[in-house]
Amino acid sequence: MAKILASVKVEKKDLLPDDLLTDVRAQVVSPGGAVILAVAIILTLILFFSLYIPSIQGMQFVIVAVLTIGCWGYLLNSFTETLRVENGRLEFRAWMSRTKHIDLQDVNGIKLTDLGIRLNGDQYLFEVLTTQDSKPVQISLGPCWDRRHLMNFIKTMQILLDELNND
Repeated sequence: MAKILASVKVEKKDLLPDDLLTDVRAQVVSPGGAVILAVAIILTLILFFSLYIPSIQGMQFVIVAVLTIGCWGYLLNSFTETLRVENGRLEFRAWMSRTKHIDLQDVNGIKLTDLGIRLNGDQYLFEVLTTQDSKPVQISLGPCWDRRHLMNFIKTMQILLDELNND
């Protein structure tokens, strides 16, 4: 079941400019990353052993090979995800995903939604409400994220947006 994670209002004096988290990355060393890594290793072992088992047909080998490559690709894409605030722009990058850039001056609000615990870890949906689009820009985050880092990034975004609105 999905629930919305709310950010806490932080006074500007609580965080020094050096403490602002403007670059956050997904990590392999996370519960979700560990599960996906375990599945990828098991599939790789099955693929390796299927080379030496004579009863495995060609199509079975192809299916295991496709699953193995897909699992490793998903893991690689999941832990290369980054959210960054740089030069007045919010940027999302991942290895196999399109890079998204959003100007902070166009941002009306942000929302981080926890889509619930899955077998491969927590899934998050990061939504940015902008003045340019009628519907929010949705960024689906993979299972390799640490909630604490995401919440600190949300706090930083809130401080930066408050500073933009005050200027």
